[in-house]
Amino acid sequence: MRLFAGTAYNFGIQGVNTEDLLEFSNVELAVVDLAYHLTDDADANGISDYLDYIGGGSIVEPTPTPVPTEMPTATPTEEPTDRPTEEPLVTEQPTEGPTEEPTETITPTEEPTPTPDIDYELDRDLDGLPDYIEDIIGTNPLKAYTDDDNLSDYIEYIIGYDPLNADSDGNGITDENEDYDNDLLSNIQELTYGTNLEKVDSDGDDLVDGEELYVYGTDPLIPDSDGDGICDGDEVIIGKNPVDNSDGSIRINQTITQHINNMEDPSITSVTVTMSVAGNIEKVFEVRDYFQIDDYSTDVYGRIGSPIDFECEEEFDTATVVIAYDESQLNETLEENIGVLW
Repeated sequence: MRLFAGTAYNFGIQGVNTEDLLEFSNVELAVVDLAYHLTDDADANGISDYLDYIGGGSIVEPTPTPVPTEMPTATPTEEPTDRPTEEPLVTEQPTEGPTEEPTETITPTEEPTPTPDIDYELDRDLDGLPDYIEDIIGTNPLKAYTDDDNLSDYIEYIIGYDPLNADSDGNGITDENEDYDNDLLSNIQELTYGTNLEKVDSDGDDLVDGEELYVYGTDPLIPDSDGDGICDGDEVIIGKNPVDNSDGSIRINQTITQHINNMEDPSITSVTVTMSVAGNIEKVFEVRDYFQIDDYSTDVYGRIGSPIDFECEEEFDTATVVIAYDESQLNETLEENIGVLW
């Protein structure tokens, strides 16, 4: 192997197929500095000196250089003058150091213009519609009513009107005077009274907002205007006055009918209950088909039709229950033998 002056080397010996540690003794390292030119032929035998040396020929060998006691420095020492001055046997080594890479011309790219941050909450005209949306749909972010129809841009945008056109549907009626939810109140009236222009019944009492204001005199935002415990719509249905709290406890005779649709045993077709209650019987009384819901009553021997469950939220004195049945479903059972079990 070729070693170069001024360079440190590490040598090692590796054993094969053994786990035992290797021990060495009498290890010597000698350095011989031989320098032959490729064309030297000292004995003129027609064979180059270096080949004679390799082949064991008789030539004068240069004096071996003793091993230095210290590591050589990076600066090489001068060669002895009695050595051949021609080129050494080894070929020239390339100069160490980084190879110069071709320079690549980089065209500078233009920096993109940064997009300004969007303020999603900015609403300078306080119309409920953020400015960034107004910019998109073309409304005026500094004017709550862009088309001057007294409906804010936000409301028109939400319900599907054109906030840039005072008469969105072109029917000759401005948007503020339209009745979007058909509750007998115009859009501007709904805004005035505080009702919901998207709901026919703002308070959920089963009365239309317009009727509450102009027919019954009730509050379209309060389900029980007189505070008697019965909602305005129920009072109207059972014949009470929804603005008179003195009739809240008065019982009204009412009737409810529940149809029974039991395909497995269709003997009973309906149940009708008549009783006096203070509220709407449809709200306070319930009739339920308990077929295969309650096992005890479903599996009773001799049962005909569905077992029926009754539940009332109010106190009552008496109730009349009429159970209608299909005679053709009685089979061998005689009508005079039919009865109520409990």
